[in-house]
Amino acid sequence: MVLSSCLLMSVSPVFAENSNVDSDIIIEQHGGMDHITNNLLDDFSELKEVGFVKENGSLLTDFNSEKKASSVNKDDKLSIIGENNRFYKVQMGSDTLYIVKDNIVLEKEKTDEIKEIPILWTGPKLTKSKGVNQGPSGKETYYNLPMGGVIKTMRRMGNNDKYWVREDGCKMLGDYIMIAANLKVRPRGSLVETSLGTGIVCDTGGFAKRNPKQIDIAVNW
Repeated sequence: MVLSSCLLMSVSPVFAENSNVDSDIIIEQHGGMDHITNNLLDDFSELKEVGFVKENGSLLTDFNSEKKASSVNKDDKLSIIGENNRFYKVQMGSDTLYIVKDNIVLEKEKTDEIKEIPILWTGPKLTKSKGVNQGPSGKETYYNLPMGGVIKTMRRMGNNDKYWVREDGCKMLGDYIMIAANLKVRPRGSLVETSLGTGIVCDTGGFAKRNPKQIDIAVNW
């Protein structure tokens, strides 16, 4: 078989040079630029997701487009509007571009990748009904307040870990339970063992003056 207008290339998931993946992807030469051959861009279903680039490279256009490929860098955030069995369709301004799915991790998948630190404490645990508990680091109580201001404070300190709520109701920053403590004893960012898992000091409260060793655990109870 002779490919006069097509070039069979071995390419990486973002069509970068020195590649070794997806050797069956055909890139067509058109107007001095490389494009994805149209038969690979069929059967797209709608998808509204945010994705992050795994490795540096390029986004390509379809054969009929006169747009040039756009460079993307590792961890770039992309707006994904469609998918087929091989590509994600990406919206960049008014342009529609494409990237191989193997080079994208979806935001929801990044959330799923968060690993919970196992709870090693074998003593009594703090519960809503109990209200107060003696845990591995001393007296424990709980509170349920909006965390927006607390998260902003942690962001200013350079902590960009994802905020989420664990199945048991603990409010989390990355892998750690958000807790309040006496900041002179345990500064913000300190890791503290609790009966519910490892906590990170993000906040403080009036209790800290009365009992400098007490910790208040953020929950949605």
